[in-house]
Amino acid sequence: MILYFSFIFSFQLTNQFQYFHQYLKSYNQIGAIGASGLGSGLGKCTNLSNLTLHLHFNKIGNEGALGLGSGLGNCTNIQNLTLDLYGNEINKQQQQQLKVKCLQSKRLVVLKLKNW
Repeated sequence: MILYFSFIFSFQLTNQFQYFHQYLKSYNQIGAIGASGLGSGLGKCTNLSNLTLHLHFNKIGNEGALGLGSGLGNCTNIQNLTLDLYGNEINKQQQQQLKVKCLQSKRLVVLKLKNW
């Protein structure tokens, strides 16, 4: 039973990853709710050390940037983080708050915020 459950769980996880990989590309308009949900989910990935997100032109906005940043700030082991958020209508003040949230990770060495 354990092997069967493990296989099913692994299969579901793989399918979900493939779905998100296809879904989270540029120009998909995931919006503020999608960006916040993504941040929340990624914040639970405690072993995540390298992450690059190309989310330009996804209508994330200020609220979505805050949610994304809050979640990414919980990635305790992240060392390299690259965010490409061009064309998401994020104002200067919110960009600064996003940086502050991301920098909460104690192990973060490289933070690249592209194409503001």
